Amino acid sequence: LHAANDDGRTKSGHVLDTDTRHAKVFQTLIDMKIKMIDLALKKHQKVKYSIVAGNHSELVPHYVTAMLGAWYRNEPRFSVDDSPALHKYHRHGEVLLGFHHGHATKMGRLPEVMVWDKKEDISTTTYRYWLTGHLHKDTVLDNPISRVESFRNATGNDSWAAGAGYRSNKQSIAITYHKIYGEIARNICPIQLIEENQDG
Repeated sequence: LHAANDDGRTKSGHVLDTDTRHAKVFQTLIDMKIKMIDLALKKHQKVKYSIVAGNHSELVPHYVTAMLGAWYRNEPRFSVDDSPALHKYHRHGEVLLGFHHGHATKMGRLPEVMVWDKKEDISTTTYRYWLTGHLHKDTVLDNPISRVESFRNATGNDSWAAGAGYRSNKQSIAITYHKIYGEIARNICPIQLIEENQDG
């Protein structure tokens, strides 16, 4: 869903690489999300799904949350955050998590946004984190209010990014937050490991 339409362009008109028709790509996304959530429900008592809009996919999150909300409407252990907000939050005991794609608000300003949006949670939490993307690289800002982190892009480069010289090892990260002690574990999976073990 790198592009917003069948023309393979962003809202601003930039031409991007896409695999096929937008509708077909969206269907693949939904199938993948359902498989991921089903696996999560096998392991966890409750699953909450949250997605934030990015500069290349401003409308897609609304479609995704509507589809997943309808698909799992009879599953009481599943909930979906269907807010259209660009800044989303989740409270987990002493932990406050903030989610933002990173295109609309710069990393350095996110802690003050959290203070404004979540005044009560700021004074009653010990650990506060922002998780972002957009920069397509690992970047960390430690702030007295919250830690702000952006992550590497997990997908392959399109022709524009490759031509511009962007390079990085692709990976996916799962972070575990303890409700009292904050972040306690990270599981890192290189995309190459997934690609080489798709059948196993």
